[in-house]
Amino acid sequence: MRNCIRIPKVYIPRGEFERWPVLGNERFRADPSYWRRVERAAGDSPSALRFLLPCGEEDVEPLAKEMRSAMFGMLEESTLEKLNRGGVLVERETEAGTRHGILLCVDLEAYTMSEGECSPVRPSQGFDGAEAERYACLRKHAVLEFPHIALFYRDKREKIVRWLGDDLEELYSVGVETGRVRGCYIPEADALDVAADLHTRGEPCFAVADGEEELAGAKLHWETLKKTLSPAELMGHPARFVLAEFLNLYEDAAAIEPLCRLVTDVETEAFCSWFAKQIKCKREGRLLYPAVRDGAEAVKKTDELISAFMRQNGGRVRYIRKKELSLAQEEGCAAVVLKGIEKEDLFSYLKGGKKLPAHTFVLGGEGDGRYLFEGREISYD
Repeated sequence: MRNCIRIPKVYIPRGEFERWPVLGNERFRADPSYWRRVERAAGDSPSALRFLLPCGEEDVEPLAKEMRSAMFGMLEESTLEKLNRGGVLVERETEAGTRHGILLCVDLEAYTMSEGECSPVRPSQGFDGAEAERYACLRKHAVLEFPHIALFYRDKREKIVRWLGDDLEELYSVGVETGRVRGCYIPEADALDVAADLHTRGEPCFAVADGEEELAGAKLHWETLKKTLSPAELMGHPARFVLAEFLNLYEDAAAIEPLCRLVTDVETEAFCSWFAKQIKCKREGRLLYPAVRDGAEAVKKTDELISAFMRQNGGRVRYIRKKELSLAQEEGCAAVVLKGIEKEDLFSYLKGGKKLPAHTFVLGGEGDGRYLFEGREISYD
């Protein structure tokens, strides 16, 4: 199998670390309060917030052009520092413990979005195609990328991170809402060895842990762009590759959480009674527990039933963690509690090019996604 990992030249902010990192935004799409909080924290300081697509933005084109100007401004003002070619070992405090990620580039030619197609890099879940198109529009105008994409690999003995050791040069150590994020430089020679080792972990090699829609958007942009390139340009154009943080599926702190369905703006008793008649389930007040052993099948069936109910009766659906189930007690609300899948079963589900239903799981707790910190060039402008 051809190696689909490349060693990047990474940009990091020069000095102003504390206000720079921002948590990947797909999980906060419907939470305006999160954006207000981040904007207050960033103030007028340089921040990766300038490169994010906020929730509620319908017209992406003007925003994409603003981001492009901001990127050129930060490059011209030397806000960003370009490192020598190499990787970054990212150490992150999370609710589940200390998590380690390895930041490298992945070849978009090795990624496919379509169900039934096999490739080294696989989508784990269904995703919003319209949102992927919005990311593609942003990428079309961008000269830099600061993505929140994370990929799972498998290393039961955690040999790769242990081999990197504790003697790497520290690039940054910054406090975030859930603890600290620390980045250490991996020299190019070591990064090449890591890339080769990552590629010996079975088929498929990698599964998306976070940033499904952003990765799909990068792929859509590349498929359009490559039609305009010469054979020589195709091989090395920077937009062919995307930064991703590689996470070991077997590390305890690389946790995934199931997503439950919160149905709002409905007649609660009508919904609960109807749902319980369509599928065998246990009911506890406004909470419904489908009695389906296969976690993926339970998610699929639940989504089908909720959609069918809302077509006839209206309502809305939100995707929440189990610790947010108290929201079901609000007026006009009910929740379907789903168990998702065990993370050790993830790669088994993906064999043959299959993928899980959308919103089956989320990476870690509320604040445990990938923080935007590092970036790279994706345009020759």
